[in-house]
Amino acid sequence: MNLEQNRAMARKAVIAYQEMANHRNFAPLEECVAANATWHGTTGEIRGMEGFKQATKTAPGRSAFADTRFVVRDLIAEGDKVTVRFTHTALSVGPFWGRPPTHKTVSWEGIAVYRFEAGKIVETWTNEDSLSLFLQLGILEAPAPAAEPAHSRS
Repeated sequence: MNLEQNRAMARKAVIAYQEMANHRNFAPLEECVAANATWHGTTGEIRGMEGFKQATKTAPGRSAFADTRFVVRDLIAEGDKVTVRFTHTALSVGPFWGRPPTHKTVSWEGIAVYRFEAGKIVETWTNEDSLSLFLQLGILEAPAPAAEPAHSRS
């Protein structure tokens, strides 16, 4: 496949991840991702579509968020890879990391790199700004601003 086809498939995958998050519908994702794909992320490595399905069933955020949206901010393709920088928004509706829901919309940034073979994603590296999410949900507190240094008067 050429770069433009890979770019189109990456955009389709972003929509498929949104569909999966909101409706637990994996069919659109299976159109974009090879059955033997590997996902690399901050929580480890997942192998195969069946492994991915199982991991999403037990993920901490599975029932914590609703109305998930991904907005593509940048999409860069080179060789067999496409990089997507996105904004992830969702409504906090359930407990997450021991905290009750805020019932507010939270938003954080992320980057995914997709590697393609024969028109499908075979490998994904993802990193999202968990710190921003944790601050918005009250899991972590922002540090107090540093005090101004004392100046000596002459």
